[in-house]
Amino acid sequence: MHNKPITLIKTTLLLTSTLIVIANATVSPTLPAIQAAFANTPGVALLTRLVFTMPALFVVIGSLVVGTVIDKFGRKPLLIGSALLYAFAGGSGFLLDNLFLILIGRALLGLALAGIMTTITTH
Repeated sequence: MHNKPITLIKTTLLLTSTLIVIANATVSPTLPAIQAAFANTPGVALLTRLVFTMPALFVVIGSLVVGTVIDKFGRKPLLIGSALLYAFAGGSGFLLDNLFLILIGRALLGLALAGIMTTITTH
């Protein structure tokens, strides 16, 4: 009976770690369509590439403070908050029709990923 919670924790951490890969894998094939949809936006070629790279940049920025947040609030609250932010930010591109707002959503996704990545590796 004692091993059941440990198995659940390991399964949760393993499944949560797949979110890291999915973050960019889902947007990568859509980059040409994004560039075509926002063709009238100045600098669209660069901004479209930023849609792909923005989360990685904010993982680096967010990781600088995640350790402090874990120490203050614990891993579980941070993981839950990061997962909720991941869902919100990850789905924001579906609803937004402004490339700059999409980039903000992708930045928030990077912050969520920083929380998820750090939390699952500290357990």
